[in-house]
Amino acid sequence: MFNMKLLKNALLCTACLVPLSAGQVAQARSYAQPPVRCVMKPVVTYQFQKRRFTHFVTRYDHFGRPYRVRQVCYKTVRVPVTTWVRVCY
Repeated sequence: MFNMKLLKNALLCTACLVPLSAGQVAQARSYAQPPVRCVMKPVVTYQFQKRRFTHFVTRYDHFGRPYRVRQVCYKTVRVPVTTWVRVCY
């Protein structure tokens, strides 16, 4: 049959082991790397584009009379271009 002294010692030992083992439960992230944090950041770069514009010029005919001429010119303009880049820490 049951020995009360043996049952009492078994319960006492089990009760002592449960709190000791509960403190040693390993967490999933206890020894792992920290989580990777990624953020989207804007990066501004510049492109050069040719833009068309009209310019009026005064010219003279062979009699010396002035007249205006519309002239198409091109100039190079620096245009900002924003791109989004993923940056991870």
